[in-house]
Amino acid sequence: MTFNDSLPATNVVYTINAGTVLSVNGTLTLSSGGPNVAADVINTGTLNALGDITVADTGGGMGGNAILQIGGAGTQTLTGAGSTTLGNLPTINIAKPSGTLNLASTIRTSNNWTYTSGTINPGSSTVVFAASLTITGTHTLGNVMFNDILPATGTTYTIAAGTTLSASGTLTLSSGGINASGDAINTGTLNALGDVTIADSGGGIGGTATLQIGGNGNQNFTGGGSATLGNLPRVNIAKTGGTLTLLSILRTASNWIYTSGTIKSRNEHRRLRRDFDDHRFAHAGQRDLQRQPAGVEFNLHHLNGHHSICQQHANALQRRSRHI
Repeated sequence: MTFNDSLPATNVVYTINAGTVLSVNGTLTLSSGGPNVAADVINTGTLNALGDITVADTGGGMGGNAILQIGGAGTQTLTGAGSTTLGNLPTINIAKPSGTLNLASTIRTSNNWTYTSGTINPGSSTVVFAASLTITGTHTLGNVMFNDILPATGTTYTIAAGTTLSASGTLTLSSGGINASGDAINTGTLNALGDVTIADSGGGIGGTATLQIGGNGNQNFTGGGSATLGNLPRVNIAKTGGTLTLLSILRTASNWIYTSGTIKSRNEHRRLRRDFDDHRFAHAGQRDLQRQPAGVEFNLHHLNGHHSICQQHANALQRRSRHI
């Protein structure tokens, strides 16, 4: 079955009546008509994909409040359109009774994403969350990107309470560009098992969710490169193996917790001042922060904003000045 708007300049609305479930045994293809076209929507009911799903264009995409349920009992593949900035999907519910869902290419959505059941094989795919939405159900994806392409809009992503979204590949956070409004990821846990990259020095992505750095291998944590722009959710470094390497300037206005793992920094010049009265971290001079003897080494760790650092971590740090 194919939803294919042949009028690319027109916003087309498909409606599945309330209470109706339209099941597709074969391949379900979604296309808004071509590249850079107006967005289409599928609203209201449920579109139940029992076979493969292919997003066939990188235009405005096919959004809407209908539920796209991935419910086949066998192996299925969800293939995205390949763009991090174009395309869309209706509300997703992965609810497979058996079999494996393979993810392929770049899959972009600005609507809710729910995991209910089934095995997911993320492969080398990238899932892009691109607008205010809710992620529900604990599961693991591959490469994950939070990328708001509307820099003047404060976007709020919600990870439902009790949900842990793990990224086995690279986790990329971007608020949309330089000087963009601040976005937020709230409530649940975002578990980075691979590298973490802050892709812009705009308003950044803060929020009440926990960004857990929990991989058992080597990971890089690359900041946005600005001492005055950017943000992070609450960070918990809880590695079970390997080394976390801090790169560039990491700026946060949220809590920073160290639980376990080896940390090092490869940069050579960064300034840090710690004001013990109000727990404010800002620029003032070059400092090394070292934790001895457990091998946790902060050579240029840069924190900016109001923080609380867990007491056992703070007590373990030795503050040593090289040059002011």
